[in-house]
Amino acid sequence: FIHRQSVTKKTDFFAPLVSIYVPLYNRERYIVECIQSALEQSIKDLEVVICDDGSTDKSNELVKKYFGNHKRVRMISQKNAGIGAASNTAVRNSRGFFIGQLDADDVLMTDAVETCLKVMEKETRLSLVYGTTEYIDENSQYVSKGWNWPVFSREYLLTKMIVHHFRFFRKRDFMRTSGFDQTIKNAVDYDMMLKLAEVGEVKHLNKVLYQYRRHTEMTTVMHNEDQSKNNYFVINCALERLGMTNITAHPHVDV
Repeated sequence: FIHRQSVTKKTDFFAPLVSIYVPLYNRERYIVECIQSALEQSIKDLEVVICDDGSTDKSNELVKKYFGNHKRVRMISQKNAGIGAASNTAVRNSRGFFIGQLDADDVLMTDAVETCLKVMEKETRLSLVYGTTEYIDENSQYVSKGWNWPVFSREYLLTKMIVHHFRFFRKRDFMRTSGFDQTIKNAVDYDMMLKLAEVGEVKHLNKVLYQYRRHTEMTTVMHNEDQSKNNYFVINCALERLGMTNITAHPHVDV
């Protein structure tokens, strides 16, 4: 049971039940809509923690303009160090017992946090709960249903990233891992989900909780050449953590 102070009690310190973290780098076109979707959650006992990773556009300026005085929004700025470093900074500065992941160009459904929270509060052995997505375009228009592997499988996760957005985990369990890998540009989330699956149980909810924006500046598009290489890198790191040093994952090559 997590003690919550009365919402009527006035205090200068606010420790939310949930933190939504947003790693931010050059997403001026989408960041306001992104943060607004977090603030419009049906659960209000939450904060939004943004780590601006040295943006060179107007992202930082827009966050300050629209949310600078908002009591439930905090922004941390740092020199550009990559998605892993920005994610670590944001999560480690989050004050919530539960943590939700939101990318700076995406949008949360209004019941995303409530849906995951209900499950996690009932099942204390869970380290991670996740839903599924739908795709939207640059103008926030619906494109299609997102790819969805319907049932979580620890074995399948060791071969493919099946943990779709929205991802929701306990900070307690995050702190039991080594955090996000700061040495790779992509497959960073895959690596983190493998780590969270190692410290607790995982549950997949077959419900659309997240709008994933597809555009040409996505990390997976801009660093596509490294995607496969990094996928195998994080899989082999997971195998090593599991003590399976006699097994190595390699890309399939047709002969």
